[in-house]
Amino acid sequence: SETGEPSVILRLVCGGVAGAVAQTCTYPLDVLRRRMQVSDQLGFGYRNTWDACLTIFRREGVLAFYKGIVPNFLKVVPSISISFVSYELVKKGLS
Repeated sequence: SETGEPSVILRLVCGGVAGAVAQTCTYPLDVLRRRMQVSDQLGFGYRNTWDACLTIFRREGVLAFYKGIVPNFLKVVPSISISFVSYELVKKGLS
């Protein structure tokens, strides 16, 4: 814009990209956590976190750590985008 401030659309895109990158980095840990929480019900019986990680990798491969990431993106990306823009607008309004 004329004031040098990024537009709302640019801020939405930046927030969405930031959310997608963060989710891509942390999603495997979330999958691991969920698998360990239900391991007894599913009969996996992991001994510890490292055992769970290795077992999942050996049985299903690296893509197992990203199962369900697309629906998660559909939830997280818009949410983070809106939060990012809201934060910036409130911060600007308060200063």
